[in-house]
Amino acid sequence: MKLERLAEMDYEAAQSEKRDKLNGRLQVWSLLIALVGAFGLASVQSGSIAYIVGVLPLLVACLARYVRHSEAVLDQVKEYLFQKELELKYTGYECWRVKHKQAKSGEHLRAFRSCAVLIDVIATGSLAIRLAEHSIVLSVVVVFLEALVICLTCYWLSDTKRK
Repeated sequence: MKLERLAEMDYEAAQSEKRDKLNGRLQVWSLLIALVGAFGLASVQSGSIAYIVGVLPLLVACLARYVRHSEAVLDQVKEYLFQKELELKYTGYECWRVKHKQAKSGEHLRAFRSCAVLIDVIATGSLAIRLAEHSIVLSVVVVFLEALVICLTCYWLSDTKRK
């Protein structure tokens, strides 16, 4: 196999990885909407099944961690493609993107963070109201624990340099 063909296949594989990560964003949003729908339905039920809504912030936090990792990999792939274009002295999309960089980037993470925090706050509030009917102390403890999970979610989706 020629070195040029190997380099071409490598570039195509990186482009494919980038495309997969970008397409994965839609799947993440679909999963988040499905979780909200399922837990929203469970939260309006009578009886103890409604308390399952307390699990929603935990699942959203797990999803946030996945999103952060996926975006970090996407950033690495974009940087790799940019370096390849520089090596080949080819002005492709990645070179254009770097040259015309917008003042803000990472809007996907910001939007996901806002949505995740809103969902978590609503779920925690709903759970706190139900628990307050039985025990104020239990309600306060649960709200505190859920607040820690919300803080972790915000950290994982923060604007700081992704790992």
